[in-house]
Amino acid sequence: NTLLLHKTYHRYTVRAKQGTVQGVRDGKGGDAPKSLGSSLRRYNQIALFNDVESLLLQWSDTLAGCSVIFHRTAMYNRHVFDKLKEKVSPGVKSRIRTIPFTTYRPTLKETKRVYGVLTRIAPTSEEEFLSVRAGNELKAAATASQEDGKGNNPVSQTPNPKSIPNSHLKKRPEKESSSSNQETHPSSERISDVEQNIPWYKEETNVFHQLLTSLKSEDFTNFSELLDETVDVNTPLDNLNRLLHHASQRQNPRFTSLLLQCGADPSLKNMAGKVPYELAKSKDVRDEFRRFMAREPDSWDYVLAKIPSPLTTEMEEEKERKKREKKKAMRAAKNVRNKEKKHAAKEAAKREEESLISQAQELRMRALTPRERCLLAAEVRLVAQSGVRGSLSGSCKNCGTGLDGLVPFERLQFKYCSVTCVKEHREVT
Repeated sequence: NTLLLHKTYHRYTVRAKQGTVQGVRDGKGGDAPKSLGSSLRRYNQIALFNDVESLLLQWSDTLAGCSVIFHRTAMYNRHVFDKLKEKVSPGVKSRIRTIPFTTYRPTLKETKRVYGVLTRIAPTSEEEFLSVRAGNELKAAATASQEDGKGNNPVSQTPNPKSIPNSHLKKRPEKESSSSNQETHPSSERISDVEQNIPWYKEETNVFHQLLTSLKSEDFTNFSELLDETVDVNTPLDNLNRLLHHASQRQNPRFTSLLLQCGADPSLKNMAGKVPYELAKSKDVRDEFRRFMAREPDSWDYVLAKIPSPLTTEMEEEKERKKREKKKAMRAAKNVRNKEKKHAAKEAAKREEESLISQAQELRMRALTPRERCLLAAEVRLVAQSGVRGSLSGSCKNCGTGLDGLVPFERLQFKYCSVTCVKEHREVT
């Protein structure tokens, strides 16, 4: 567990937000970019290859003493290692392996993490081991039956990790033949073997099969009746998924809450390394995990279960209170905006009315003859000198306002100061 050698190179070879190195972009055909940045990326890519080549040749003695070599290399960079395999050490090709899981940015910290995962043995229970082994045997038998059905030669019994178990296939009906040709086809025997290797939890009489059926159909009454004290809710099923994994994946909070109350362990992982909380995409389901954490803080290891924090009743009430206050503030702000809009509309209507009155008065003044204008101006001067308002031109019939200096609006024998007074007096009379 001692670090002997390490080296990290960092060069600008990928354009931002593009996702591929410059050499891959040039190999797609068409006109290659001729910018300064593309030239810099090409130079850095060649320099990176040369750096890696010289480094591996320096480490050739150390690599020759390694029994197994793990690496993670992009497809467009593998030609560098293929060229150096025999240069570094003869026979090194048989010792090279690819890292069989996801890796991240190639730093020293990530290298140590990968080393820890590769050298660690994860203990499993006997039931988990038997379940995985039965699944592998089922995949191998299904793959062999498919290839024999196509007329291919028998192949190795090593299970293919990408194959899908065909346990749902039924046995092919035997064709009628003569008594001289009654030999059984080997593929039929293998298919019958597949039928016999049906997982135990998929048998119709099994309680877990009935629980999964009720979960898929969302029959909560039947599910709660089947879930008694004799049922171990932490029993691993397909791909080491437990009932809590299925309930979380179905995004059903009622089933999740019931399973947690019945003793389901939220820290157990499936074959993909996922805990039930990671499969819960719905907020309601995630809140059920947090409520259970608040009620039972010491029941399970919630760090392994990846449940972030408890959700107490006080926190929910506080959240609901803030939500109500926010809605109330939004309604108050909306009412203020509506009042401002109404006031602005009234002001605009008033200004429009005043503008119409002034336009009408201006039109009346233009319609007067020069003699009438002179008489009106003289009348205004006399009123100003005498100090008596409304003595000459009279007053508005509706509001009593003096009409001095104004061109009155007339209707029948009445005179008014504005269009509004004309409308109001007309409605009254």
